[in-house]
Amino acid sequence: MRAHTCFNPPNLSGFGVVNTADWRGASIPSTNGHATARAMAQFHAALLPSAPAPLLAESLRIEATTEHSAGSDLVLQRETRFGLGFQLHQETRAMGTGPDAFGHFGHGGSLAFADPDRDVAFCYLINRPGGRWQSPRTLRLVASTAEATS
Repeated sequence: MRAHTCFNPPNLSGFGVVNTADWRGASIPSTNGHATARAMAQFHAALLPSAPAPLLAESLRIEATTEHSAGSDLVLQRETRFGLGFQLHQETRAMGTGPDAFGHFGHGGSLAFADPDRDVAFCYLINRPGGRWQSPRTLRLVASTAEATS
């Protein structure tokens, strides 16, 4: 199932495909969002309850960040927790520091999240993929962010 999802058609997520006008113009949920790190951090900051101009009504933010799916993910081949469009914090996949953090991991170690428990938004984007999901650098950056905001 993973191969059919991630590599169909072949090279779908490879260099030479993702940086093309066709790729950027397509609507492929969960895989082809394009933004700078600053823009992703600003997006997530606008989702925090403390945002001066919140992107979502509080009731909608709560619904979107409430667990709607949890368990063994057959595609990702790991335990996951999802709200509506957001991955939710897990101790094994730190996204912020507290149980209310939400966001999304990206290819090769990229990560963006909003952490209402610390009132911080975070984004780290890479231009060369590293290890999948949790690169050591990403983990260190999340830990440093938690330390700086405690």
